Amino acid sequence: AGLVREVREEHTRQGLHAHLDLARIEREARSCFHRAHALRERFFTFVQCGIGGSALGNVAVHTALPGNRSVLVLDNLDPDSFPTFAQGLDRTFFHVVSKSGETLETLAQFLIVTEVLEGALGPRWREHIVVTTSRRDSALAQVCEQQGIEMLSLEPRLGGRFSYMSPVGLLSLAFAGRDPMALVRGARAAAERCLSERSPALAYALLLQRMLEAGRRIAVFWPYSERLWGLALWWRQLLAESLGKRCDLEGNEVRLGPCPYPALGASDQHSVHQLFMEGPDDKWFTFVELAHYQRRVRVPERYGEHPSFARIGGRELGEIMRAELRGTRHALEQAGRPCAALRLGRLDEETVGALLMTLECVITFAGKLLHVDPYDQPGVEAGKRATRALLEREGEAVTEAQRILSALAPDPGWVFAAGAEPQPPAGAGGAEAESGQAAGRD
Repeated sequence: AGLVREVREEHTRQGLHAHLDLARIEREARSCFHRAHALRERFFTFVQCGIGGSALGNVAVHTALPGNRSVLVLDNLDPDSFPTFAQGLDRTFFHVVSKSGETLETLAQFLIVTEVLEGALGPRWREHIVVTTSRRDSALAQVCEQQGIEMLSLEPRLGGRFSYMSPVGLLSLAFAGRDPMALVRGARAAAERCLSERSPALAYALLLQRMLEAGRRIAVFWPYSERLWGLALWWRQLLAESLGKRCDLEGNEVRLGPCPYPALGASDQHSVHQLFMEGPDDKWFTFVELAHYQRRVRVPERYGEHPSFARIGGRELGEIMRAELRGTRHALEQAGRPCAALRLGRLDEETVGALLMTLECVITFAGKLLHVDPYDQPGVEAGKRATRALLEREGEAVTEAQRILSALAPDPGWVFAAGAEPQPPAGAGGAEAESGQAAGRD
């Protein structure tokens, strides 16, 4: 109860825990609803450009709650899967999201999209794009101001992985024909429960802490619904970035954090369950059960003289899925593997809003229990700095790129190479030849 009061008071008196700002969420949900209503009169496809927290929440919710308009989430730079946008641009709207306004992947998406739009639509291309960011001094914001591109504001205190309940996610939800206000109602009800003395979020955070203390660092999140697979991927980021920390709040090196592992029922019963049952005893499991699937599919009653057919004939697929979940959980518990369960009635906006808010509150309480900052991610920055150095074309960064490529020279004792080696980034200078020679020896 004391921990719940502490979180509640920090939010109300100090403005901490920005994801709990329900007044802001409700205000932005209403604004997104009206904005999306106007967009739906002109556009049929909505493309979300972003990565990490700017994308995964959208993937989670649109997988769980498909709407009546097309929403595409671009969350990578893989050239083999990046769309060409060869047709349909007249009816396509783009939402580019970068909290910092400096995210390399999102800037690349922005450059590609704006060039395609300008080439295809001429002067009216700006009507097909909006940018959401929290920093008006960033490169992205400055270009938007120069080019007259509309910008939406993102609350600066809101971490990217906590940002779904903002224009980052609510605009695409409303465009898809779903009700953002219903999602907010679910989030509000969940926040009230999570900040009560019988908080389900605190109970789950305590379980997470106990599992870490017991040496169970791998947290398997196992929904038995393909519509919840996106949520499992979102939870992976939320858990890993929030709690995987080198130092505690006093700066002491602690190197703690759970390793999230998303699994999908019932498919992964036939891929990783053997490991879960008889492999290293370092895991714990959260099963996500759906009481009501959207569709009812009945298995025909045929060949009943065979027991294998008889036991499933006449049953619904949802009934079989629930039996598989419970059977798998029972087997794991009998093997001494700890299990928890999240039970959902049906997947609608209120349920999804409640689930997102509950899991976000779990992270808030877990940060308190583990004595780490759940809202930063300092470890991510090292990789970003190295990537920027590798892409620089001049100056001191080129020397840094050469150093990085030299450090990455493959060890012929263990590296397997097949086919042509990729070309090092332009500007790497002499490191290109050094890296290529090292690769050639393999």
